[in-house]
Amino acid sequence: PSSLPSGVPSALPSVSPSNNPNNSSSMLPSVSSSDNPRSLPSASPSRIPSSNPSSLPHTLPSLYPSVLLSVSPSSNPSSLSTESFSSTPSENPSLLPSSLPSNSLVPSTPPSYECVDIDDSKNLITSGRNKFTPICEWASKSPQERCEERCPCDGETVIKDLCRKTCSNCRVPLAPVIVNSCTGLLPHQRFTKIYIKLISVSGSLLTGNTPQNKAFKWLIEDDCVQLCPDDPFLIQRYVLALLYFSTSGMDWIGSEFLSCKHECGWFVGKVECNSKMKISKLVLDNNNLQGTIPFELYKLEFLDELNLKANALNGLIPTSVGKLQMLQTIDLSRNNLKGSIPSLIFELKNLSELQLNDNNLDGTIPLQIGNAENLSIVQLYNNE
Repeated sequence: PSSLPSGVPSALPSVSPSNNPNNSSSMLPSVSSSDNPRSLPSASPSRIPSSNPSSLPHTLPSLYPSVLLSVSPSSNPSSLSTESFSSTPSENPSLLPSSLPSNSLVPSTPPSYECVDIDDSKNLITSGRNKFTPICEWASKSPQERCEERCPCDGETVIKDLCRKTCSNCRVPLAPVIVNSCTGLLPHQRFTKIYIKLISVSGSLLTGNTPQNKAFKWLIEDDCVQLCPDDPFLIQRYVLALLYFSTSGMDWIGSEFLSCKHECGWFVGKVECNSKMKISKLVLDNNNLQGTIPFELYKLEFLDELNLKANALNGLIPTSVGKLQMLQTIDLSRNNLKGSIPSLIFELKNLSELQLNDNNLDGTIPLQIGNAENLSIVQLYNNE
């Protein structure tokens, strides 16, 4: 090579690097790496990024992400997301969340969260005659003093917890993140396994705009307990949630249905369980139940009392009630039930009380009534 560079760059770059490189950057990158790289980076970035990572990474992020993962990760997060997962997590959280979920089964520690000021549009501070300033804006004027004060909105909440971003109080999340604890199961796998279990109970009713589908979706998405597919109380919890959605549970009086409690505690004095925490009594009389009785109640195999009297139930008495072998008392009186009395009810060996009066039932009394040996009370009056 010449001792002095040419005034005009060559139209074609040389195959071999120069032993005496120019002080200014090349218009086109060389085909192979230089044997004597400059100690300083080029003044402007290369128009075409290198196919291999640099052995001496720059302290600033590249304008274009490299095709391959960096050997030494940057101390600052990239402004552009990569299309693949990082093998080593960054020390600082990403400014932009990934478009793909993590393939890790272990939740991050600490969990990620968004650090924002809570909407305080209704929390205003008087800042002059007929002038009001939002609390976080007011706090930002003197954060060291004001952030430690309690909000006049309730006299309890510390302003730094209300104005987290303004007061630089973003060390911990606002609330714990509920993580599915089903070991070894991804969310879609949990969904599929629970769906398979429940479709064996409700069949095609599990899809569409049905109470069954609403109960299923609640169990998957909204139930704070987040039961696993093999949980022994899964079916029981589903059936009680189904009863809620089938009979306008939002209009019931005084229940805690769909709460985080075990279902045995959803309605004290009305829903009772045995020593194994299995439902043994449903006593929901005079409680504004409206709708139909779900046939899936037969899955409450330890039920010995079913009392839904004095409500606004309609439709048929489910034949499946006759599968509840522990039943001793059935009271569905004073509703709007129609159709005939299922003959299978009279095959219940423990049944002692049957009250179906004041409904719209029709037909004849089944001959199987003679099989109910322990039946001592029967009320069928005021029907059709």
